[in-house]
Amino acid sequence: MSRTLLLLCAVAPLACARPRAAPPEPKRARPIALETVAVVEREVPSTLLLAGTLKANQESDLAANATGRVMRTFVERGSYLGQGASIAQLDTRMATLVASESLANLETARAQKSLADQECGRYDQLLKRGAISQAEYDRQTTSCKTAATSTSAAEQREQQARQTLGDATIRAPFPGLVAERYVSVGEYVRPDSRVLQVISINGSATGGPASSTDE
Repeated sequence: MSRTLLLLCAVAPLACARPRAAPPEPKRARPIALETVAVVEREVPSTLLLAGTLKANQESDLAANATGRVMRTFVERGSYLGQGASIAQLDTRMATLVASESLANLETARAQKSLADQECGRYDQLLKRGAISQAEYDRQTTSCKTAATSTSAAEQREQQARQTLGDATIRAPFPGLVAERYVSVGEYVRPDSRVLQVISINGSATGGPASSTDE
């Protein structure tokens, strides 16, 4: 470089500066594909989702209240029941025999009481006429009281036998929905065995029992 040029650069350094590179052109954005839809007015329900547990107004774990083997069932989970609808049928063969025997014993006791009452009436007349002693009359009236007590006991046994026979058909205590069935055909239940869980709901069916599901 000549002395003249060096002097010029010293006096005017801008004259000797190197030219700056041109700035890069900005990148063009890629076009975005847009899709249009028609605006439609709709009603949006005002709801609030919450976690919770539904509980029936009334529910019952129904017990068998009888002893025996389950012969038939008439409902399944989800079945609607009317009050008194049949739920399950237990074996009634033994209960039927006991009921028949109790009825026969009751008829015999009533017949014996009728004869004893007639004898007591006759002895009452004899005592009034002085034909028998008070001791003899007392012995006869004792037999009349015994016959009356025996008849009362026979009536209670007959009622209990009929109740047992009736309990062999397990029925719904109130209208509702079957939440769970705990027994099946062939199982042996006791009075405290759980048979069914029934829940009361609004609008429960009050019709007859559902068709048999087990044979």
